[in-house]
Amino acid sequence: MPLTIIALMVALYSAAAWAQTATDSRFACIPSSPIVRAGEALGVSAYAVASAGERLQYMWTQSGGQISGAGPGTPKITWNFKDTPSGIYKATVTVSSAGKKLGECSVQVTVVEPERGVGEAPAARTTGRAFLVAGAKEDAGYGLYSYLLFGAPPTDSTRARYLKAIQAYLTLIQTINDLRSYRPTNKLNITYIPVEARPADSPTAEWLLVNYDFTRARILLDLLSPGYHTGPYFISALAPLSGLPSMPHNYLFQDLSLVPTQPQDLVTWWVGAFLNHLENERGNTVRTRNARLAAIHSLFGYAAVRHPEHAADIQRVLAIPLKRYGKALITYLAEDEITALLAAPDLATWTGRRDQALLVLACQTGLRATELTSLAIGDAHLGTGAHVSCLGKGRKQRITPLTPATVTVLRSWLAERGGLPADPLFITRRGTPLSRDALEQRIAKYTGIAAKTCPSLLEKKVSPHVLRHSAAMRLLSAGVDTSVIALWMGHENTATTQVYIHADLRMKEKALSRVTAPETPPGRYRPGDKLLAFLEAL
Repeated sequence: MPLTIIALMVALYSAAAWAQTATDSRFACIPSSPIVRAGEALGVSAYAVASAGERLQYMWTQSGGQISGAGPGTPKITWNFKDTPSGIYKATVTVSSAGKKLGECSVQVTVVEPERGVGEAPAARTTGRAFLVAGAKEDAGYGLYSYLLFGAPPTDSTRARYLKAIQAYLTLIQTINDLRSYRPTNKLNITYIPVEARPADSPTAEWLLVNYDFTRARILLDLLSPGYHTGPYFISALAPLSGLPSMPHNYLFQDLSLVPTQPQDLVTWWVGAFLNHLENERGNTVRTRNARLAAIHSLFGYAAVRHPEHAADIQRVLAIPLKRYGKALITYLAEDEITALLAAPDLATWTGRRDQALLVLACQTGLRATELTSLAIGDAHLGTGAHVSCLGKGRKQRITPLTPATVTVLRSWLAERGGLPADPLFITRRGTPLSRDALEQRIAKYTGIAAKTCPSLLEKKVSPHVLRHSAAMRLLSAGVDTSVIALWMGHENTATTQVYIHADLRMKEKALSRVTAPETPPGRYRPGDKLLAFLEAL
């Protein structure tokens, strides 16, 4: 399920109506308009019936915007929405007399985007609700048509979810008739709920569920797929859907059947949906999924200290475990494959001589791709104690010694390259530093050339990191201790170097030969010619 579901729910519910709530019938408060454009202001008036001898005082609070003109004896204020984003905002007036609270009254208003000027992006439309009665068709002229649909009559497991969806529909979305008093039809979106009979002015969620038109909902869902049998679902399109033979090309489908009904489960569900979206829809690996989860854990760990009031939700997110995954053996090049690769560049060209120096340095030092492309001329020290110095992963300075063969190739390249110590060591023909993508492209090109003389390269996907693995495996095969290899490769932890031990079959065979029975000759079994001839004849 895509992550846009929750965002679209919020967008759909953003067109809430203004509502008045009062704790006593003696109090009332009314805004001059239930809808206001961002940057504008409106007036709010409070009305209270005072008993004999009472001197009423008014205390105003608001959830957004700025209130001006408020005072202890002021029942009217100006509510300004300058620099206020679109959304639903609430203002509350508390009425008291002689320090005793008599009651309070609240109003809600909807702030919408201002009308756009020439060249500006279109303003967001406001969404209103309406009922699609059996046999009737949708009204024309709206910007977007949405439908709250249920795939089947409610069961014990779906009834509560259906009722909550309908209640949110009634509570959070203003009626379309009220909105049409303030905005033209083409500036509005409409959301329908199909019903079998026209409801009263203020229907309840129970009544709407009893009189819900499941037949019409099924017809609309079948335009998309016959497999949706629960809900709630939202389908949105630019034109009415009734009577269409198939779903139009441009539509939006939201499956809300998996959204938790309990608020305490919403945060963990949201995080889980995001992680599943990464892996299943964007095609990211489990490693990438775990990296994103680690970043989320870090954020929530930071929030835990600063917002202890949300400790329960934060702990639920921190308890989401990393996903386990299979670890394949590393890919590396054998000696004959390295030889074939280094022989691939055409030394008769400037590019070929540059690339040979690059490949020789990569195979011998095991530098990372970024470390290779970031080398400057001054980083190559070819005198006594020849080495290259680089700023590695984690901004760690690292020095890697060079073999005499590598020194010879680099000295020849530097004589041709020229330049100042601060200039890039490996450049393009235009004189710019060689990029990581260019490095990968050059390696892929020479791998294809080398595969003509060394066919085993066809079975491997050679990248800069494969050359790094190859350098580590050469050190391991030469009997170098793993702690020295970790230092050579710039690993933070020596445990990282263990992957090379797992990949070295010869080391395992050598260990196996030490535990072979005394009368059994060491080494790998090799069948005789007669046995091979017999097997080939089968």
